Amino acid sequence: MKVRLISASEPLNSTMVIDGSGNIVTVVPYGILQVLPVGDAMFAYGHLTSTDQGNTWSVIPGNTNSIRALNPGLDFLDIMQGYTTIDGRRVMHTAYTIHAIDQTPAGTLDRTDLDLSGLDGNTILNLHEWQGQVFAVTQTGVYTRSVSDFFTKQQ
Repeated sequence: MKVRLISASEPLNSTMVIDGSGNIVTVVPYGILQVLPVGDAMFAYGHLTSTDQGNTWSVIPGNTNSIRALNPGLDFLDIMQGYTTIDGRRVMHTAYTIHAIDQTPAGTLDRTDLDLSGLDGNTILNLHEWQGQVFAVTQTGVYTRSVSDFFTKQQ
């Protein structure tokens, strides 16, 4: 096993990978905390994308001063609690919202806010699909909804 200390010249809050030779390489000069994989791409912070498993990152083309203008489906990735696949579709959630995520032909993401009726403001910890049901694990219990009703848009 090859061990290498990170030198003081390398920013400690950056995102790094270990390359095939065992070298630590900085790929982004700041820490990427939440990554959302969709198809063959990964998205972070609403304005970064990677198509090579995080070895390199590029800015999604658009107005670099506005994350919402770049990709409205990703403007809150830094508060994402988790993601999963339900009925073959990518779903992400924050503490109080659930969103279906679909990739457009242009490579950006569309976010659909899903109906939360029945959750009554409970903090969402996890989502799971099993035997035709979606289970929302919250701090106060487990709520279920059939997969056939799960993708109902929020009113």
